Amino acid sequence: MRSLAHHYSEAGDKERAAAYWYQAGLQANARFATREAVAHFTKGIGLLASLPEGDTRDKRELEFQLAFAVPLIALHGFGSEQVEACATRARELIDKGADDRTRFLAYRFVWNSSLMRRPVPQAIALARTLMDLAQGGNDAAQLAIAHRALGFSIQIAGRLAKADKLLSNGIALSDGVPDGQFAAYGEHPGMVCRAYRAQTCCLMGFPDHALGSRRRRSSMPDHATAHSV
Repeated sequence: MRSLAHHYSEAGDKERAAAYWYQAGLQANARFATREAVAHFTKGIGLLASLPEGDTRDKRELEFQLAFAVPLIALHGFGSEQVEACATRARELIDKGADDRTRFLAYRFVWNSSLMRRPVPQAIALARTLMDLAQGGNDAAQLAIAHRALGFSIQIAGRLAKADKLLSNGIALSDGVPDGQFAAYGEHPGMVCRAYRAQTCCLMGFPDHALGSRRRRSSMPDHATAHSV
């Protein structure tokens, strides 16, 4: 793919060259050739920028930015400026229009970046947007991801009882979804919800439930979830 991308770049066929740089980036990332993937996606995005503006170009660039995020995160980390810049551009492109699945994927990426770099209320607001998007569709995987996002965002804000409920629901939702449906998100929300629910149980003073939460869904004592937060 890289040789074809070079060929069409040299020939001045920018649209076709960008398509091949995209494929080359995906292939490099699949081999864990992170720096190579970043280089390929960067070249493709640069070519797209020289194409006429319009919905077609915006849709293509959004695909690039979401794919670009994967090696950027691996290379620089979720909290890096490079990842935030990619997330910011993705959000600009979503706001111009995107299908429901792509919109959810992009907002989840934006939430994850904001979680590492921005004030907690901003992360909570983005997580609520994810929940709204998930509830508006009929996708159990999205609902599980949304519960993971909002549950953890609420947890770091100190609202532990509410976080416990969200994370518990996230576990139940995740356990009913085939693992492969989470591949696009780079994590299994059931595992993540169990880990953060264990933390939440410990912070609430229930270490025994923390141990159980790592392995299976369990309920907090009634008096632990009755407090308003």
